[in-house]
Amino acid sequence: MKGEDIPYFAIGNRELAQKKPAGTHATCPKCGKKHKVEYGTGKDGKESTTLGFVDCKGKSYLVVINGKEL
Repeated sequence: MKGEDIPYFAIGNRELAQKKPAGTHATCPKCGKKHKVEYGTGKDGKESTTLGFVDCKGKSYLVVINGKEL
């Protein structure tokens, strides 16, 4: 990855606390349309709202952190 820009993301706890709870769909940061939010699973095999993504045109975009919509 030499020479490539590495993107990063940062949000403070106070900022995250002010965000609205995530629903089943979220606005895509790429196209602006609503897409279904998909979550990963935790160690126990159950769905976890720690990170939520939407898929748009073959790419995934982060839209939820700890159950809060970004």
